[in-house]
Amino acid sequence: MAALGDPRGWRGPALLGILQRLARRNSLVHRNVSRLLTLAIVIGVAWGGFAWYRGRQVDAATPVFRTEAVSRGPVSEIVTTTGSVSAVTTVQVGSQVSGIISRLNADFNSRVTRGQLLAELDPTPFLTQVEQRQADLTRVRVQARASEIDLRRQERLLGEGLTAEAEFDAAKAAHDAALAQV
Repeated sequence: MAALGDPRGWRGPALLGILQRLARRNSLVHRNVSRLLTLAIVIGVAWGGFAWYRGRQVDAATPVFRTEAVSRGPVSEIVTTTGSVSAVTTVQVGSQVSGIISRLNADFNSRVTRGQLLAELDPTPFLTQVEQRQADLTRVRVQARASEIDLRRQERLLGEGLTAEAEFDAAKAAHDAALAQV
């Protein structure tokens, strides 16, 4: 048997068991520590990726503006919108006569100037009325001429004493009425 202080000789079962237990314990601790470190690295990488992704979303949502000097040129963009538009000045337009429009010289919402001809009415009904009035005037003139002839006849007959004065007065009244019609 070897001496207690001799490192080569003494290998007791108790010491061997203690060393084996220490080795196993160190192995378990080492394994648990490495698992914890791996888990911490995975969590850190996941957190960093999430933060990077959220940063990109915020940048994409913020609008980007471009400024440019004012200049004249063609319209390059069209804006479509809904709503109601009302006129600054509203003018009521009417006519003194009614009829069928034969020609329209202005369209809805077109600019017009004072005195501009907006529409022309079909002249056929008006021309018919003018012709009727001219015929009426000719008829009244003819009646006035006939009453004048009758009045002269009654004057001549009255001068010769061949007619009554009442008939002369009736002819004179008819002639005056005919002249008033003209």
